[in-house]
Amino acid sequence: MQSTYKSASPRYPLIVWLRGIAILSMMTYHFSFDLNQFSLIHQAFNESSFWLIARLFIVTTFLTLVGVSLVLAQDN
Repeated sequence: MQSTYKSASPRYPLIVWLRGIAILSMMTYHFSFDLNQFSLIHQAFNESSFWLIARLFIVTTFLTLVGVSLVLAQDN
């Protein structure tokens, strides 16, 4: 049986992959943050350059993808 549903806009594989990376990064960051809150690991999230850069990367990726997605949605 064939589906009659047709996607309103094409999917861009690069954007899909970047979204997946952003989501996995966000999950990893928050999982680590929670482990730190429960004292299962000991990290300085507000002082460590690794965590500060990771947070900056995640936020930048999400906001950039939102902007790109809005532009692509307007083109259709």
